[in-house]
Amino acid sequence: DSESGVRSITYSATGAQEIEQTTVETPFTSFEVIAVGTTTVTFFSTDNAGNVEQPQTVTVKIEKTAPVTTLSASPAPTAAGYNNGNVTLTFNATDADSGVARIVYRTTGAQTTSFTNTFANTATATITAEGVTTVIYRSFDKANNAEAEKTYVVRIDRGVPGATTATPNSMPNSSGYYNGANGGAKVTLSATDAASPVAGASSGISGYYVSASGAQTYTRQFVPASNPTVALADGTTTLTFNAVDNAGNEGAATTATYKVDQTAPVTSYTVSSAGRNITLTVNFRDNLSGYAAVTSSVNGGAPQTYNFTRPTNNGSISYTFDGPYNDRGEYTIKYFGTDVAGNREAEQSVTFRIPPQAITPFASTPVRNANGTYTVTFGYQNDNPTTFNIAVGSSNFFSPNPQNRNQTTAFQPGRVANAFSVTWNGSRLTWTIKSPDGQTRRVSVR
Repeated sequence: DSESGVRSITYSATGAQEIEQTTVETPFTSFEVIAVGTTTVTFFSTDNAGNVEQPQTVTVKIEKTAPVTTLSASPAPTAAGYNNGNVTLTFNATDADSGVARIVYRTTGAQTTSFTNTFANTATATITAEGVTTVIYRSFDKANNAEAEKTYVVRIDRGVPGATTATPNSMPNSSGYYNGANGGAKVTLSATDAASPVAGASSGISGYYVSASGAQTYTRQFVPASNPTVALADGTTTLTFNAVDNAGNEGAATTATYKVDQTAPVTSYTVSSAGRNITLTVNFRDNLSGYAAVTSSVNGGAPQTYNFTRPTNNGSISYTFDGPYNDRGEYTIKYFGTDVAGNREAEQSVTFRIPPQAITPFASTPVRNANGTYTVTFGYQNDNPTTFNIAVGSSNFFSPNPQNRNQTTAFQPGRVANAFSVTWNGSRLTWTIKSPDGQTRRVSVR
């Protein structure tokens, strides 16, 4: 006051910080407003003549909270954190109090830029360089509060993977078939990602897209690189496959066809008899590569293999059993089938019996010798297909004694007329044989 002078100053505050009306007897004064928010200060002065100034106000806004900035990338990276083309970054800043003043960002690495200030609450940037770029960004509000720096990493890989190869777990046989050996028919896929002179630009193989037609049918199934195995089903399947890297770049497609038969053939024997004639029928089935051969052995003998001139899916063949025979009349055939793909079925067996037939003795007319003795020739008819051995004893003897007159003990198949001769005194002489069929047969001479 230029006349009487200032006697006092009166002030008060409302809002974020409350101050009761205060009068100080001095021409000047000060106080602090520290509360966060908006405070309205009202003040006036009084001079020494008692004149009171018209009250005035001033608004004080205090903010201590930094803004918050979010970043979004378009297109979004893959799960492995890679892109295969340009990436547009969008920054969005918010501040509920004083408001956003500016967004600041810079980049290092594959793409380097200096600080960029955008005086708005949104900003955009585009990353085009292949490799790894680090984006550093933050915002300031109108109270000059600074957000802590944040970072975002952009990885760009534009290289295309190389051609994919498929390696079967076993080689096909001479007929071009893959069978169930080595854990089943399957292929293992492999490819190499494109090399790049830029550090971090090669993202590596993520996996493979596989499509199948034929015996198997599916489209673009993803097979991860951590387990790049594709199982093959029975039949003929064509696979189409290509590699994809961690950035989503896809390599050229490759096609391969596989003939697969992992199923063993099925074989069975049917036995039919007509007397001592045995007919064996081999029934076989293989609906994939075809039935190729049957291998069999009789009573543990050497295996014999019958190869089909033209492999077929199913059918039967019959033949008459012709031995080898034994004197027990019991026969076991062990057998298994093999298909064109090389699958072998488990060995099976069939047992049958050919009932033993009679051995019938006969004798010639005795001849009187000069000394008064007689000589007779004995023979036999063996209707069995094999030699029977009957030792001298209760099943092969003469009466009256002696029982042993050097008679035959090994009876060959068929009719044997001159088996042996006996010279004796001419009394009644009987040769008795207990035949393999269980019947006793004899012949007598005198």
